[in-house]
Amino acid sequence: MIKTLAKCYKIEGQIMRGNEPFTVIRPSTVTVKDVLSHHHGGRFKLGLDFHGVVDKFPVIFIDLAKSIHRGGGEVHVLTGSPDDAKLEKELLSLNAGKRWWDRVFSITDHLLAKGITYRIDSIGGKVFPDSDWDSAKAEYCEKNGISVHIDDSETFLKHFKTACLLFKQG
Repeated sequence: MIKTLAKCYKIEGQIMRGNEPFTVIRPSTVTVKDVLSHHHGGRFKLGLDFHGVVDKFPVIFIDLAKSIHRGGGEVHVLTGSPDDAKLEKELLSLNAGKRWWDRVFSITDHLLAKGITYRIDSIGGKVFPDSDWDSAKAEYCEKNGISVHIDDSETFLKHFKTACLLFKQG
C-alpha cells in the first residue's frame, strides 16, 4: 500500500535534518516513499502538524497515517491547541468519527505543565515566549523518537535535530 500511496501523492517540500537550519537532504518533490525511508531508531513514528497540514489536506494525511499504522508505526499529532474535547472532536471529524492517530502533543499544555510564564493577548489567548513555543515540537520529536515530522512552519523546523519536512501549499 505504501508504494501505491507514494505514486498517488507528492508532498512539495524539503526533508530536513541535522543541527543546521534548512539542511536539504533532497531539494525537489518528496514522495511518501522518500519520507518513509527516514527512520529514527526501530519503529517508524510520524509527527504531523495539525493546523496548516492535516486540517488543510485531511484525505492525504489521514491516508498516510493509516499506511503508517498498517506498517506497524505510530502517528503523533502536534499542535499549538490544547489537547481537549474540542480538539479530539475536530480530529475525529476528519475521518468519519474514527481515530487515526496514536498521540497528541499540545505545545500549550506542555508549556503550562513546565510552568512557563505567558501573557494574555487581546482575544484572551495565551502567548508564550517565542523561544519556548518555537522549540517545543522539536524537543518532543527528539524525546519521543519521531522518525519524520511534517510541518508548515519554518519557524518550528529550524529547531529540529530529527528529520522533518516543510510542507507548503501553493
